[in-house]
Amino acid sequence: MNSSERVGTIRALWRYPVKSMLGEELDAVDVSEGGVVGDRAYALRDRETGKVASAKHPKLWPNLLACRAAFVGATRSDDELPPVRIELADGSVVLSDAPDVDALLSRFFGRDVELAHAAQNGYTIDQYHPDEENYDPEGHRDEVVEARLGAAFFNERGLPSAVPEGSFFDLYPLSVLTTSSLDRLGELEPQSRFDARRFRMNVIVETPARGFVENEWLGRTLSIGDDVQIGVALPDPRCVMPSLAQEDLPKDSRILKALAQHNRIESPNRPEEACGDPRLHPCPAHSSGLSADEPPRRSTGGLISSWPAVTSRQAEVATDRRPPSTRKPTASMLPRAVGADRPEAWASSRLWRQASP
Repeated sequence: MNSSERVGTIRALWRYPVKSMLGEELDAVDVSEGGVVGDRAYALRDRETGKVASAKHPKLWPNLLACRAAFVGATRSDDELPPVRIELADGSVVLSDAPDVDALLSRFFGRDVELAHAAQNGYTIDQYHPDEENYDPEGHRDEVVEARLGAAFFNERGLPSAVPEGSFFDLYPLSVLTTSSLDRLGELEPQSRFDARRFRMNVIVETPARGFVENEWLGRTLSIGDDVQIGVALPDPRCVMPSLAQEDLPKDSRILKALAQHNRIESPNRPEEACGDPRLHPCPAHSSGLSADEPPRRSTGGLISSWPAVTSRQAEVATDRRPPSTRKPTASMLPRAVGADRPEAWASSRLWRQASP
């Protein structure tokens, strides 16, 4: 009996070179164990506080999501990243390797900032929690809360980090969202625009099924083409950013309300959280805090273990319907081109967007 099920094709691929700025839609991306190569490679760091600038505090950083960043050249996992072209909301442009980049950014944002290329064993942000009932499981409403993210999040909990110490990822290095979830939210709340750009995901999967299909992928393996295998970790708790204005999308507080009302996932470890998509986590098996043959709990706070494999140009996406405990423990989640005994040989793979007919 074939336990795999074709679930869709890649609709879009996105990368965000500078944290909390607009990113770039690409036809193909390289993927390593650290996620999409070049994704969240930079962040603005406030020199006075040491905290990373984040659009999750829109009152402090109101123009951050109005700026755009894109690499000036091709990126490969085994090469040094090219400079990033940063277009500010006032139309001015600066390159990441320009000698005056920090001065220009500081003048624009009105704060003494630096363009940082690495976090310092994780990082800290100020995150605004809107005045929404049941939005935050800890009960914060209409207040700013300091949050430790990246490697710091895991270090504080005594867990091996799912991301490198210098990474500017919040928790996981790769994320996915389906068109089915967006379509369903649009049906339930037709007055709002559930555009994929609001959610800043890496992989958008076009899926023919109806409803929040990602919820059924938790604890399974997502295969892209013949060779890619990535474990689906957990639903991704949403911050205030999807409700903010960006490009032609207006500010809309109903976005978060819709997620909380229509797609709440119960967690055994924490109270219910509003979730909009599962987060994909390519990482070594030992980074999970769970044994390789133990199925992850249906939670928004845990980790998973998996390795992405070498991709082909095929863009079809399928899920393995068996839970991890029924699959061969570690080898089945390692690159087929490498083998279980040589995980260190794994380098990177490439994802391609499904070509338009």
